Amino acid sequence: MGRLHRFPDDVFTEKPEVVKGFKDIFKGYVKNYGVDGFRIDTYKHVNIEFWQQVMPDVEKYAASVGKKKFYVFGEVASPTAPEVSWWSTKGNSGSMLDFAFQGAIRKTLSENAQVSTLADLFAQDDMYTTEVQRLQPGYLREQPLTWAASRACCGPTPRRSPTGLCCDG
Repeated sequence: MGRLHRFPDDVFTEKPEVVKGFKDIFKGYVKNYGVDGFRIDTYKHVNIEFWQQVMPDVEKYAASVGKKKFYVFGEVASPTAPEVSWWSTKGNSGSMLDFAFQGAIRKTLSENAQVSTLADLFAQDDMYTTEVQRLQPGYLREQPLTWAASRACCGPTPRRSPTGLCCDG
């Protein structure tokens, strides 16, 4: 979706027929294979308007076929809570892999940063809550998926993003 790695062509996720096609594909996975959620590691590489249209429709469909706890989480490789939470709240993802947490843990445990680095990050948790969620009585806010490392961080040559975070690609 969006610009695919190593391919010059764009999938044109801004076109209505492409949006409809992807809605149908995601719904097909729910209907035909019974999936109860998606991990989307291309979240920030696709225009936000695409996710704003697709995810609510797919989640509504999943609920209509009995999947009330349908879970979607994305991946936005950023060391900052504001960027990760922006994609989570504006992009209608249930959650995100918490690269900000991963960065804070790395800094605190392996780079001797102050423990306040973690406290400062935790103080930003409310960024992951939308205004609509805040207004719902008894709402248990979604938090980013706690994550500290991946398979790409292990082994003799871990891959790192330009920000220094371990990443899958």
